[in-house]
Amino acid sequence: MKKVLALVLVSALMFALAIPAAANEILLPAAPKADIIIDGVRDDGYGEMFEINSYKNGDGDGATAKVWAAWNDTGIFYYLEVSDTTPNHDHSDRWQRDCVEFFIDWNAAIPDANSNEANPSWQLRIASAPNEDGMQQSCRQLPNDDDVNDTLKSGTHFVVKPLVGNDLTGGYIMEVWLPIAFTNGNANPLAEGRNVFVDFQVADNQHGDGRSSQAFLDGMHEGVDTQNNNPSAFRGILPLGAALGVEVEEDIPDAIGGGEEADAEIAPVIERVTSPRTNDAGIMALIALMAIAAMGIVVLRKKTI
Repeated sequence: MKKVLALVLVSALMFALAIPAAANEILLPAAPKADIIIDGVRDDGYGEMFEINSYKNGDGDGATAKVWAAWNDTGIFYYLEVSDTTPNHDHSDRWQRDCVEFFIDWNAAIPDANSNEANPSWQLRIASAPNEDGMQQSCRQLPNDDDVNDTLKSGTHFVVKPLVGNDLTGGYIMEVWLPIAFTNGNANPLAEGRNVFVDFQVADNQHGDGRSSQAFLDGMHEGVDTQNNNPSAFRGILPLGAALGVEVEEDIPDAIGGGEEADAEIAPVIERVTSPRTNDAGIMALIALMAIAAMGIVVLRKKTI
C-alpha cells in the first residue's frame, strides 16, 4: 500500500507542477466609500497609501508617486503626491511633459471583452501643468482610440498644485475624480464589494528630450507600457470597500481564526482567486491537493482496519 500511495502522490505532484501559474495581479488597499472634494487636500475618507515606484524594465531613477484612493456612486477618486526633482512642465506635447497616466477597466472584464461600449476602459493622462494652449489632460477609451465624450476640467475633475513651497520644482500634488457618468451607462454601478482593474504610470522628463523614466505598479511585467492600448496589461485590483468607521459584522468566531484582522487578510486572497483575469490553475491545483488528501485518508483508514 505504501508503494501505491507514493505513486499516487508523485503523479499528483507532477500534475500540479504542469499546471500554468495563475495571473499575478496586484491587490491594492481597499478604496473606502467617501465624499471627496477635489482641491488638492487629502480628505480623511481616503484609504491606505500605496506607491507607484517600479520602473519600466527596472531601468530608471526618477519620479515616483504615493497614491490614496476612494470611491462613491459618482466615480473613483485618487490623491497623489508625486516626488519629482527634475521638473519639465512646459513641453508642447503632454506626452513629453511630466505627467501621470491613469488606467481603469470599469467592469473588471476579461481581457478580450473590453470595448468602447459594453466594458469601457480608459487611459487618462494629466500633465503637471498646461502648455501654452492650455491643454493639460486627455482621456481615451480603450482598446480603440476614441476620446471620451466629455472633457475633464481643471478645478472640477482634477487639481495639480506644488508638493512643497510655491512652485513645482520639488514635485506636485494631483487629485483626480474619474466620473462614471462619462461611460454613458456602460459601466456597472460602483458598489461595496466590487473590484475594478487599474494601473498607473508616472512619467518623468528629466532632460527635456522625452520620457527619461516611467514608473508603474509593476515595471517588470511583460506587458508593461502597453496599457495604453491593452487593458489586459492592467496590473492592479482596486477593491471598493465600506466607508471608514463603518463596522462590519463578522460571523466567524475569533477562536477559529476569524475576527476583523484575519478577515482583512483572507478576503483579498479569495478575491484574487476568483478574479476574471485569473485562469483555472489555482482551482485545478486545489482539486489535486484535495484528491491527494482524500487518497491518504482512505489508505490510512484501510491500514487501521
